[in-house]
Order: sequence, then structure tokens, then C-alpha cells
Amino acid sequence: MTKIEVTTKLKEVVSEYGKLCLQMDEPEYFAARGEKWSVSENTRHLMLAVSPVILAFSLPKLILRLAFGKPNRNSRSFDELMAKYFGKLEAGGKASKPYVPNTQKGDVTKETELKKFMLLHARFLSKIDRWKDVDLDGYLLPHPLLEKITLREMLYFTTFHIQHHQQTIVNFPKPKYQES
Repeated sequence: MTKIEVTTKLKEVVSEYGKLCLQMDEPEYFAARGEKWSVSENTRHLMLAVSPVILAFSLPKLILRLAFGKPNRNSRSFDELMAKYFGKLEAGGKASKPYVPNTQKGDVTKETELKKFMLLHARFLSKIDRWKDVDLDGYLLPHPLLEKITLREMLYFTTFHIQHHQQTIVNFPKPKYQES
């Protein structure tokens, strides 16, 4: 996928996720789901995951090269990277501690949290704009499960990561909660 294609897809995915969450009432959005994360916790996990990526896409190219090296292979396709990621999950891979959301709701509202989610992803998309399409294949970033991946692969990952969590939410059984 070209930079334009993947950023267009990312915009669509972010919008779809936001719409799905906005359709829920507040108790459903924050409802505990047993061993699974609530919708809110999924949202916070996605925000935790994209925050360091925003920083990385903001750094000078030289810093990325010095910190993470130069790719010794071509970028994988969207489908190849997705297959590798889901293989890691099937092998027991999980979110590492920095990406596990706090289970306490605090004073946040659904609307506040979703606004932050949307703003973070808009900020990410604006950072991508400064990169040339060809440069997305020439720089690496670390990933907790996938190890070093190219910037293009990180764009792919961010896109299907949101889709993965959206699908998880869609497949949730309806929560059992009491209105307060």
C-alpha cells in the first residue's frame, strides 16, 4: 500500500472505531467484561500504543537510524504483517506492561476519552505527512511483539491493531450491568 492508501485506510478505521464507541451508552462503554478489557480499556490501550509511535514519527531521521538501524529487508505487505502479528498472539503474545490500560475509570467520560483518541490519531496522521512514501521503507521502529519493523509496517500495524480491537468489541457479549 502507498502512504496515501494506508493513511486513508487509517482515517477510515479511526472514524469507524469512534462511531462504534459513540453508539454505546456510557455504562456499556465502561462495563467490565470479565477477563476481557472493557471498551474503554480497549480505547485506552490503543491510545497507549499510538503515543510512542507519534513520538517516533516526530523524530529526525538521523535519530531513528542511529537508534534502530537500517532495514535489511523490504517492508512486508499489510497481509503479511497482519499474519505475523496474529501468529504472535496465537503463540501467547500479549500487550506488555506499558500498553496495558489502567483498570480504574477515574473521572473521564466516554466523550472525553473518545475525543482524546480521535485527537491522538489526528496528530499521528499529521506526523505521517512529513514523511515521503519511499522513506517509510528505509527506517525502523521497535515493536513489542514484532521486533523491528519499518515505518510503513508500523502504519499497517496501527491500522489493523485498531481493526482488531474493534472486532473484539463487536464480538463482546452484551454486558450485564446495573444503571446507577
